[in-house]
Amino acid sequence: MPHGAGVSDRTMQSGKFTEQAIRDQLERVVQSDSLKRSRRLQQFLRYITELTLAGEESKINEYLLGVDVFERGPDYNAAEDSIVRRQAHALRHKLGEYYGAEGKLDPIRIEMPLGHYVPIFKPNDQAASVAVPTSPPNEVPSGLLGTPTARYIVVVAVLAAAGLASAYWLGRATARQGSTAAGGSAPYSSQAVQELWSAWLSAEEGPLLCFSSPLMAIVKDYATPVPADADPPRLTLPEVLTEPFRERLGLTDDGYFYITPTISETKSGESLGAVQLTNLFASQGLPVRATRSVLLTWEDFRQENLILFGHTEQNPWLAPLLANYPLQLRDTSGERQRRIVNTDPKPDDPEYYEINYPSQEGESTVEYALVSMLPGTDDLHELLIVSGLNTQATLMAVEFLTEEERVMQLLDSLRREAPDHTGPWRFQLVLRAEVREQVPTGGAIELIRIIIPETRGSAAVNAAAGQ
Repeated sequence: MPHGAGVSDRTMQSGKFTEQAIRDQLERVVQSDSLKRSRRLQQFLRYITELTLAGEESKINEYLLGVDVFERGPDYNAAEDSIVRRQAHALRHKLGEYYGAEGKLDPIRIEMPLGHYVPIFKPNDQAASVAVPTSPPNEVPSGLLGTPTARYIVVVAVLAAAGLASAYWLGRATARQGSTAAGGSAPYSSQAVQELWSAWLSAEEGPLLCFSSPLMAIVKDYATPVPADADPPRLTLPEVLTEPFRERLGLTDDGYFYITPTISETKSGESLGAVQLTNLFASQGLPVRATRSVLLTWEDFRQENLILFGHTEQNPWLAPLLANYPLQLRDTSGERQRRIVNTDPKPDDPEYYEINYPSQEGESTVEYALVSMLPGTDDLHELLIVSGLNTQATLMAVEFLTEEERVMQLLDSLRREAPDHTGPWRFQLVLRAEVREQVPTGGAIELIRIIIPETRGSAAVNAAAGQ
């Protein structure tokens, strides 16, 4: 093949680059701070770039990527395993991060447009001499934290900002992919989505979305290890969590991160899920408002369609709301971790669901989420509770509520349970998510309970509210 002959005009955009120039740019990107710690994303970008340079971009699809890049095997089913879509979202984010900092002056931009897996190569029109402030090694800019030596980081603030940025890009990707899959029609317009959300989408106003109240912790970077008997007690921050701090704040690889007190909640799953739900209602012209559980009032239950995120450990409203329903939540207690409890199990049903961590390397973590689409506390409003036992399970739960293929799976299961059903769907379900490398992959419905109109949670809520 002549040098550079494999690159199509569409892929080239307005620039004319040799294959060697593109490969040189590829190496700059994959060796950058943005991607050098992610072998999977490096493989992903190399694979789609080389196929495109060879003139074989028409072969690039979700199945091929799942099998060749992510080693899912010939039985890979993109409808059941969303790893390619999620890694594509992560790669787009990393490319944006790279060209916003290290790659500002690079001559070629490598991009992967939303809704597609074929890269494009175009001139970096934004290249300009930009003064980038730097900090001495292992030191946070003084303007950020007050003094260079007081390197305290509020976990919720930093990770919430990262979560909101991720939510923005995920929301854009979700909308674009939904539009593409539907042949250009508006996202969330499928018959399945309309059926599942019929009562909500026929309302005059959009819902009030309620985030659980975060539990805060402070992370501190020490030059030397902290003794195990130090007071107050501190927990070592896992390496997978320290890397984002080092990258964001320009810290070197030395030093030790600790958490104090002992609990940290980022709520990134709620942030990402909220964007997808907001997109759903926005596509129907219904704006969504947001609040936190600590600001929710009893009057809100009488006046609003409510979507509540979280677990009973962070959202005190959830326990009384679920008190009269078969599937409930239990807090962490002693050595027992948080879990979903089946208070009325049928024969062969598990009595509870909790996170199953792998016993050996290479196995998936199994997480669960409880989704409760219920009647409101009166006869006029709707109530949805999304409770993942961990972030990845929350994301999987939102997929089953918003993505057409997942919604169709859910409706098929609901119809098997209630073939004569009419009217809005009211149900509780337990979802199972398999998680590899912090990414939810295989998802399945573990248990469904149809809620009949007479089954109400309002009595417990009334008692809790003193009504």
